[in-house]
Amino acid sequence: MAKAGTSASARGRVDTDLWWDPFRLLWQLFTSVRFAFALTGGLALAGLFGTLIPQVPIPMRGNDVAVQAWVEFQQGKFGMFTGAMDRLGLFSVFTSWWFRAAMGVLVVSVTVCTANRLPPTLRNVFRPRERVPENYFERARSRTHAAEPLDADRLARALRRRRYAVRQSGEDGATYLFADRFPWAGLATFVSHLGLILILAGVVVSLLLTSEAQLLIPEGTAKVYGKLDDPNFMLVQVLDTVEGRDPQGNIIDYHTDLAVFRNGQELCRGRSTVNTPLTCEGFRFHQSMFSPNAARLLVKDAATGRTLYDETLVLGDMLPLPNVRVRDAVTGEVLYDDFLPLTDTLEGGQLGVLTLPQRDLTLLAGVKPDDASGKSWTLLVFQIGAAASAGAPVQARIPEGGVVTAGGLEFEFAALGGALATVLTDLPGARSALVQMPRDRAGRPYVLLAGAGDAPVLLTEGHSQLIDGRRYTFEGQRDIAGITVKRDPGSKIIWIAGGLMLLGLLGTFYLPRRRLWVRIRPDGTAFAGIAEPTVDFRREMARIARDTGGSLPPDEGEEED
Repeated sequence: MAKAGTSASARGRVDTDLWWDPFRLLWQLFTSVRFAFALTGGLALAGLFGTLIPQVPIPMRGNDVAVQAWVEFQQGKFGMFTGAMDRLGLFSVFTSWWFRAAMGVLVVSVTVCTANRLPPTLRNVFRPRERVPENYFERARSRTHAAEPLDADRLARALRRRRYAVRQSGEDGATYLFADRFPWAGLATFVSHLGLILILAGVVVSLLLTSEAQLLIPEGTAKVYGKLDDPNFMLVQVLDTVEGRDPQGNIIDYHTDLAVFRNGQELCRGRSTVNTPLTCEGFRFHQSMFSPNAARLLVKDAATGRTLYDETLVLGDMLPLPNVRVRDAVTGEVLYDDFLPLTDTLEGGQLGVLTLPQRDLTLLAGVKPDDASGKSWTLLVFQIGAAASAGAPVQARIPEGGVVTAGGLEFEFAALGGALATVLTDLPGARSALVQMPRDRAGRPYVLLAGAGDAPVLLTEGHSQLIDGRRYTFEGQRDIAGITVKRDPGSKIIWIAGGLMLLGLLGTFYLPRRRLWVRIRPDGTAFAGIAEPTVDFRREMARIARDTGGSLPPDEGEEED
């Protein structure tokens, strides 16, 4: 009773110590398989959220104003839940603090689990059990029995030919052999675990330290990466960007020739593609986009010739561009047949001025979507100037593809195209200017500039227009390269980890460990062993027994393939 009481008291003290020992509690938590599965499942669920829920685009990250505008735009999809989703980080799952913290905890958990299993595994590899209980020869899953006592030396030689390490001992008239093949293969699982730990660590490093930016750089120009006080500040110049096509006109590749500078010194120069980026100073420069949608605009002082503005503009917006035909309703004379650039907005529609000098008539024309889907549009036409002849003011509503007659004129809304555009706030002579680059019927690009004078100005390639003492010139269309600049210090760790995991798997599946115990007595020879499930160890034992002169039971006496 005293012993029982003492034992109970000791157990009580152990439980109390365990409850108040935070390190032991953490060790038990991190070595818990259930905890590891729960954590892995939570991260998998978070990854699913990050895949299904739109994530803040990379170019917007770090710009609070842009991110907030993007989140507000998501209200159309998620409604009243948008604010809560933003606070929970569901729009930036993979860069959120809780995802990074969970990844760190998973790294610690896997590391602790591996460390917890290491001592018994090392003992099993370097100090394996050479003797087993007698009844093990009767209950082992992989076992066989030869009717006669085999020659121990001959059996040992046969095992060594099969790359077994053999130890022999004797006791009570029996001879015992312990044979071990590929004992170090037991460490292969730890190589795999180390690879897994390094992969998780690499992901954590990537989440914490990766820097990435998307640069849209017109051909022949340069863009800045980083800030002036950033030691990684660089100037990335696009020397040439090419859209490769085969003789049939199919796109076969994109590539861009780059030069990278820092503090006035060239760091590197080379070619970047989608799959083979330019590597420089630990950064990778991937070709992520190609577009021909840029226009070079030059502004000079007409009196001195001094250059006031020389930029290649990235035209990232698309404005509606209606194809309008106007005829005389009586004679059929064509008064206008072209795409009509629109330079103003009114109540959700785009407006432009349509002038018919043959009739001394000025019209305001605009397009507006019929519904929120934007699949169908209507052309609206209103007269804003007095006509030379008497009559009611011209007014018409023309559906896309339709023809309407009004004021003696026949209006046809043939089709709706699009014009690339952007808004400038730094153009000399304009507080805000709208720049569009439509194409004429021959496919030649031109620039329509609104805001630099009293009326929109049309600039054809290579020609200039004089406005308020400034000469505006459209130098031509230019190509744009989208370059993703990325430095990911975790990627090297992940590559090394992948190699370790592959080595571990090769060791586990192609060099499985085998442990064989043999007992030789006058009444026969018993075999028992342990091997990986991929090994038919019982057949292998039978083959070894037959090779050394053993007779097997009838069900094991047949030759195996």
